[in-house]
Amino acid sequence: MPVPAQILAAIRQPAFAYLADGGIGAANDRAEALAGGPLAGMTSADVIACFLVRHRDGPGVAPSDLPAARALAGEEAVDVPLTITAAGGRTMHVLATASPIRDGDRVAGALSIWQDVTGEVEAARALAAQSDALQGREEEIAAQNEELRCQRGELREQSDTLRESEAKYRGLVDLAPDGVVVHERGVIRYANPAAARLLRATAPDALVGTNILELVHPDDRTTGSSRVDTVHDRSQTTPLWEFRFMIDGEVIPADAVAGPVTWEGAPAVQVVLRDITARKRAEAALGESEARHRRLFETMLQGVVYQDTEGMIVGMNPAAEQILGKSPAEFLGGSSVGEERHTLREDGTPFPGLEHPAMVALRTGEAVRDVVMGVYNPRDRAHRWISVTAVPLFHPGETAPYQVYTLFADITERKRMGEALRESDARQGFLVRLNDALAPLADPAGVQAEAARVLGEHLGADRVAYFEVDDGDYVVEHDYAPSVPRIAGRHPIDSFGPRLLAVYRSGTTAVGDDVEADPDLSPDEKAGFAAIQIRAYIGVPLVKAGAFVAGLAVHTQRPRAWTPAEVSLVEKTAERTWAAVERAKAETALRESERRFRSVLDHSLDALYRLNLRTGRYEYVSPAFDRAVGRTAEEMLSRAAEEAKGWVHPNDLPVVEAAVAQLEETGATEVDYRVRDRDGRYRRVSNHLSLVRDGSGRPLYRDGIVRDVTGQKEAEEALREYAENLQRSNEDLQRFAYVASHDLQEPLRSVVSFSQLLERRYGGQLGPDADEYIDFIVEGGNRMQSLILDLLAFSRVNTTRQQIARTDAEDVLAEAVRSLDLSLREADATLTHDSLPVVMADPTQLAQVFSNLVSNAVKFRRPDAPLQVHVGARRLDGVWEFSVSDNGIGIAPEYFDRIFVIFQRLHTKETYPGTGIGLAIVKRIIDRHDGTIRVESTPGEGSTFFFTLPAA
Repeated sequence: MPVPAQILAAIRQPAFAYLADGGIGAANDRAEALAGGPLAGMTSADVIACFLVRHRDGPGVAPSDLPAARALAGEEAVDVPLTITAAGGRTMHVLATASPIRDGDRVAGALSIWQDVTGEVEAARALAAQSDALQGREEEIAAQNEELRCQRGELREQSDTLRESEAKYRGLVDLAPDGVVVHERGVIRYANPAAARLLRATAPDALVGTNILELVHPDDRTTGSSRVDTVHDRSQTTPLWEFRFMIDGEVIPADAVAGPVTWEGAPAVQVVLRDITARKRAEAALGESEARHRRLFETMLQGVVYQDTEGMIVGMNPAAEQILGKSPAEFLGGSSVGEERHTLREDGTPFPGLEHPAMVALRTGEAVRDVVMGVYNPRDRAHRWISVTAVPLFHPGETAPYQVYTLFADITERKRMGEALRESDARQGFLVRLNDALAPLADPAGVQAEAARVLGEHLGADRVAYFEVDDGDYVVEHDYAPSVPRIAGRHPIDSFGPRLLAVYRSGTTAVGDDVEADPDLSPDEKAGFAAIQIRAYIGVPLVKAGAFVAGLAVHTQRPRAWTPAEVSLVEKTAERTWAAVERAKAETALRESERRFRSVLDHSLDALYRLNLRTGRYEYVSPAFDRAVGRTAEEMLSRAAEEAKGWVHPNDLPVVEAAVAQLEETGATEVDYRVRDRDGRYRRVSNHLSLVRDGSGRPLYRDGIVRDVTGQKEAEEALREYAENLQRSNEDLQRFAYVASHDLQEPLRSVVSFSQLLERRYGGQLGPDADEYIDFIVEGGNRMQSLILDLLAFSRVNTTRQQIARTDAEDVLAEAVRSLDLSLREADATLTHDSLPVVMADPTQLAQVFSNLVSNAVKFRRPDAPLQVHVGARRLDGVWEFSVSDNGIGIAPEYFDRIFVIFQRLHTKETYPGTGIGLAIVKRIIDRHDGTIRVESTPGEGSTFFFTLPAA
């Protein structure tokens, strides 16, 4: 991930952007100015060679020592002291800082910044030199003061000699580097050139007559006056003290020693002054540097520990306390020797104290870098992993270190992430192998077997089994079991045991490290595990849509502490195996469906085709095309659609084109037209067209279902003619009914009436034959009259307009029964009924239905049993189904359909009189109510007629 150019340009120090491979991707102008040219493309080795990079006051660095290298490894590197040589040969001291640039969890590069501290380093060195020089001067002054005190007595005794040598002394004082001032009660009587320079006077004489206290800083005047008084009053030399002058607003710090002298015969005070401005500046710089380093020491994220030559800890920073989990009080005075049980190597073995980096550095006098070790943190009750660098410290001129400085960073998280990354890489590698193994398999059982094998080999398991739940069993098609008995087959699901089965049904993964040591398992459950040699296991249930449908089990013969990574891997394998099995099942079902669909298409009586609208050619044509259109599938597939259009009858082509155009809007349509077969004859076909679009809505295919309707059209024509004939027949029937009701009944009534009159008047007078003939005439007339009445009733069902309304069936039945009361009493019949509903029906016609069915029950009763008739009803979907049951003679099953046909009789008129029209009337009424009628019967036991009417 490159660092944006504007960010690099905004950094005021030299800045370098490293790529993940260690090369420089970009650098800002300040960095390239140091190098004297572009830096992009340079490696770490190139950077070291370009700048002659080396440790501060030490040897050159390796590429891995550069802060950028540590940042590319994921660490922060802060203020690493380095010395470089810039373009033109200029030596510079820098503090290098580098930070990793991350892209998610991945280190994608690093940003390194060099802070120029050349001035600070040189100032610190100058300050150190000045401090040494000042210390020497202080010792010299102290010796001089001592010498002056020794000589003071001699001076008193030899005042004459002193006066003689005054000129010589003054000459020496004038040349002294320190300022010398002689004053009486503060008034300056003498000042040497050094004092004039210190007090910013143009010449020594310019100070004569000036009160020295007026030149002293106001805050220091009281102390200065007291010191002067002490010398005057007690003739004592003052100890060295520090005070400040203020001249024209400038503060000048100085060290001073004052003592009594005689000047021109009068007591005076001599003050020796030393300008300590440079020293103060050096001390301030040194204090600031120490404070900065103290802040860094106390706030840095890395732990720091100092140990003496014996390895005893003499200092540590707060970060060390946090990382190591102990306070300074617990650490100070202790040593790493003997702490083997608390420290580990990377391989998990104890790390002997004498081999710790600090002890090795003390022993060898050489730095020990980047040693990884685990240290037990008692606060966390866990090991922290640290990267340790130990550097021995030497006094100037000595070859044995007096102390060792140990710097360490907490890399626990980095190590954990590294281990997680390795585990993730291993897991992903396994899942890739699993996918590669399962992808080509089409058989669900083969997928289960291969998944079990791959997982078992990866985990070193003794058995792996994928199972599916089927009703009350679980089924293992194939299991991987290299060292234990196989369990493939069907097993009762209860054999899991109540505890494990409950866990599975909840969708929770079950993990057992040692079933024999599990206190929650019953003896029976432990015995069940032992029977199939299971000591440790992972069981992953697959719960889909709330149902336990499958699972994956991993078994070992020995106890095993399963890691979270292993459990997660088994869970992922279970899900992927389920997906692969379902995919294989779906593909198998799809292939079977495609095979069946292809078979249906190939054997369909209709001709089917698919036209690719982008190529204009047919992609599929069913074999039925030859039968329906008179063109073979091969012929259709070899031609473009435009060529096939030429077979359409010219008069029908506009209709076809209009239907195709309509597809764009409707998506489906049907068109009839004529098409020419290969023999030149035209056939009439019906083509049902549908449009198939792609995901963006563009037309992709045009599908068609073609049927030869030549015969259908001929049948339709015949049907039309039949309908016309039927219409004429119905009209004739209606005319007949009219004639029967008017013209036929009148002469028939006359014949019957006069025959009955003849029988009454001349019965028994004309002889037996005549009486019989008269009976024949009367009986025939009555039958003829009944037939005409029934025909009229049958005709009226169709010709009379229905009065459909909410009708109470119970009221209608009561009315029908009243009209049949006499015949029911004569038959000694019992009629019962359920509570009957309200329906949508014509009340008059419904009464006809009840009347006909009950009359039939009376007519066809058994002579040896009292007649029982029952009318019931039950609610079905949107209709009421009525039933009329009797215990009469019954009907044979082969006559169930025949009895509803007009004029069909099952018995002779002598046995059971009637016209054979009653049930035909009933069926016609029910049909006109959009209902159904049927019969169930057993000969000799009775019959039940069922019919339906719309619910109200």
